[in-house]
Amino acid sequence: MDEETENWPIAMKHRDEFDLVKLNYEASPLRLYRGNSLVEPADVNEALTGAVVEVFFVVRHYYLRDKKLDTFCADIQQVQILKPGTSNVCSGFKRRNAREGPFDIVKAASSSAHAKGGESGRAEKRSRQVESKGASSVP
Repeated sequence: MDEETENWPIAMKHRDEFDLVKLNYEASPLRLYRGNSLVEPADVNEALTGAVVEVFFVVRHYYLRDKKLDTFCADIQQVQILKPGTSNVCSGFKRRNAREGPFDIVKAASSSAHAKGGESGRAEKRSRQVESKGASSVP
């Protein structure tokens, strides 16, 4: 084990298993960058929470002739933080109609996920529409 991986944050519940394998395998840190600086392994979870990132990866294809099977493997090369996360809020992206076209993740991440001032969000507007339809006496 080298100096870098010796001090990696390992949860206590996994420490025994880690101690069994640490000398037989080589660990490499996730190449996560904030600007030009590598994010230390102890800070990776916090840095990624709610962040917008750009992921560079390689996809490899293997064809296993004897099994007549195609298999694919993805390998992350590096991750660049484009916009740091601010909080864990529900994403409006998953509820958006896919036929409306792609959304601009970077632009959307820079605006607040919560309604500001007297404005109401799409879910609130939809809720009001449903309530008003339910209160209507027209069948």
